[in-house]
Formats: sequence, C-alpha cells, structure tokens
Amino acid sequence: MAPPLKSSAEATQISDLAFNVNGWALEDGMIGEERGLIINARCPSGSYLRLIQTINNPKTASSSLFRSTLSFTAAEIAPSSDHTGQYLIVGYALRSPDSKHDHHNVAHKSKELEPVGTRQPRNVISWDTEAPLALVVTPMTCIEGNHLKYFALMEPNNGLCTPYIVRQDKVFFRAEFRSMEMTTYRRRYAWSTRIRDAISKLKSPEKRMVGSSGVDVEANSKEGDEGEELVASSTSIPREGSDLQDFEGNAITEASSTSSTARCLTEEKATTLPVLSETMQICPPKDLVGPGPGPGIEIDMGLARQLQVRLLFRKAEVLEQREREIAAKEKTLEERSIQLKIREQALQQQRTELEDKGATCNTRKTDLDIVKNVLGQRQPQTVQKMQAALDKEKAAMNDAMTKGVKRRREGDDDLEQEALRLCSGGQNCSRG
Repeated sequence: MAPPLKSSAEATQISDLAFNVNGWALEDGMIGEERGLIINARCPSGSYLRLIQTINNPKTASSSLFRSTLSFTAAEIAPSSDHTGQYLIVGYALRSPDSKHDHHNVAHKSKELEPVGTRQPRNVISWDTEAPLALVVTPMTCIEGNHLKYFALMEPNNGLCTPYIVRQDKVFFRAEFRSMEMTTYRRRYAWSTRIRDAISKLKSPEKRMVGSSGVDVEANSKEGDEGEELVASSTSIPREGSDLQDFEGNAITEASSTSSTARCLTEEKATTLPVLSETMQICPPKDLVGPGPGPGIEIDMGLARQLQVRLLFRKAEVLEQREREIAAKEKTLEERSIQLKIREQALQQQRTELEDKGATCNTRKTDLDIVKNVLGQRQPQTVQKMQAALDKEKAAMNDAMTKGVKRRREGDDDLEQEALRLCSGGQNCSRG
C-alpha cells in the first residue's frame, strides 16, 4: 500500500463526503483510512451495470457480488503477481445505481454555479456499514493523454476482486480527487486529471522502490518531505483520444523484453506493476508465452499482445457504446414514464372534478325535489285560505252594498218628507 496523499483542495472540499460529478453526495465509509490507497485485483471483466442487473433478477441474484467488509485481504496488499494488477482507490459505486444521479442534483441550496464538494446538499446518501458499497478504482498504469476508465471491484474470491467497468457518472469520488471546477463538463476532465497526476506522483522516479508488502519504501522514509501533496487540478482539457498505433508499437517493444515469468504488458520496465491497455489490464495466457526470450518468440509474443490490445480496446468500446445506448433508453423510458404519470394525474384530476360536479348536481336535484314536495303540500292549503279570504271579502262587500241601499232608501224617504213639509208650508204662506 502506498503512503497517504494529501490534497491542496482538502481545505475547501468536504473530506467525509464523496461526490459524483453531478453533485450527488455520499457518506465516505473509509473516512478514517489513509488517502492514496493502492489495492491488488484481477484483470478487468465486463460491465458493472450489467452485472448489477443480475442482482435484481431472482434467478441470478447472488450476495457474493459485493465484498462483506472494506478491510483489505492479504492478497490485496501483497505484491502483484502475473495475473493481478495494482489499482488506485478513487471512490465508490452504489449497489443499486439510480438514473437520477446522471443529472444535476437540484438539492443544493445555492442556485448559482459553485464547485461540487464544498457544500453539503440536503439529500446525502447514507453509508450502510452492514452492506459496504463497491470500491471504484483506476489502474496504476493509465496511459498519458487518454481518458481514464473506472472499475468497480466485484465478486470477491480467494481474497481478490474482479474489476468491472463503470461510467464516471456512477462514481462517487473521494475528496482528494475533486477540484474546484464550476461545470459538470470541466469536472469530468479535471477530476480525471487529478487522478492521473496522483498516479504519476506515486510512480515518480524518486518513489520507485516498492517493498514486499507493496508499500513505497522511499516515500515512507520521506514522510515529511516536500512533494507529498497532489498536483493541483488542471484547468486544461485533455485531448479526446490517443494514437492507438503508437501504443501498439510500445506494446511490441515491451514484449521483446518480457521474460518467461509472463508478466502483464507494462508501461514501465523497471516496475512490477501489471499494465493496462488504456487502463484495461492485459494478462496474456500462458500458452502464448514461450520459454524464454528469442527473436522468433519475441515477435510472436508481440503480435499476440498486439491482438489482445486491439480486442480489449474493441471490447471496451462496445461495452461503453452499449452502456450509452442503455442509458439513453432508460432516460427515454423515464421521460415517458414521467409524461404518463403527468397525464394520469391530469385525468385523475378531471375525473375528480367531474365527480364533484356530479355530486353537486345530485345535491341540487335533491334540494329541488324537496322544494317541489313542500310546494305541493302547501298549495291546497294556500288555495283554501285564499278562497276563504275571497268569500269573506265578498260577504263584506255584500253587507256594505245592502247597508248602502238601505241608507239610500232611508235618505230618499227623508227627502220626500222634507219636500212635502216644504210644500205644505208654502201653501200656507200664499194663503196668508
């Protein structure tokens, strides 16, 4: 195991949280461990996401896919052998990856652009000590100028795990490998650059002495020396790819110096580190390796390794392409699912509104029926009362008319008597 590495960004980066490039945070279960840990593992295999799918399938589910503890085994910290390689631990991968982690985490309080890892979001993923997550590593033999590839350590067997390739979006990086870039695009390259710089620092000429336990002897003797900090993050963006022909030429040159120990293709001839072709480890089968160096055997070994390089490159490209296609399909399905849910909610709301309107109509109809019944019961009584009132009024009018006629007749009699009296009085006056 290599000595601890310090980071110039630790003063601002939250050291007890691991972040992915999209701002999602995870509790760091190895917070007490030293930084810059190197671990042995087997040669890379297939895709991490495809392997994870077997967990959700009852027919292929297996609890042995993940390691039961984060403690390293003796095989993981021993010197590398013919069929193992050394890897730098950079972070973690979830047991059940979520597609939402491929997008920006909107739970950050600040709406302005800010570096990831300097502020704790509201939705930190908790660490389950009973079910440790998969360690994510990158090979110690990364090729300068190429994109790094990340692998999740799975299927522990006899003390060693098998690396499975995993997308960068699915990786939660530890604090020493994060930098202060503001955008996701720049973080993808800058964080990989920090990891590449860390690997270069661990493999620098003054630190090539490796003890039997895998610990950098010279580095331990210079623990207080300068140069312990990681190189600060680079803002320059690395080129998209590298020349495959140059790499294959290097592979052939390395093959010519390989002995009968059949070590994996190496980037540095002086080290015992097994090599990856663009971070994919190439462990040649023993039947392709001759008994010793020789002109004819050297060419055969070089051609065999060259073919392996091409095949593994092609396999990695196919796996990445399939992962991108699967991710695109998952995103499309997720968007369609969201649209269907929105439509379903709208239809449910319309249905609720119609049910409310129907209930209101039923209530009004009931009220109208009640009013109609009340009016139907009250109508005969009202007519009878009105008829009685009319009869009473008619009787009163008849009485008034009778009284008027009687009074008129009485008045006429009085007038007639008065006239007679006056006439009789007049005659008397004329006679006098």
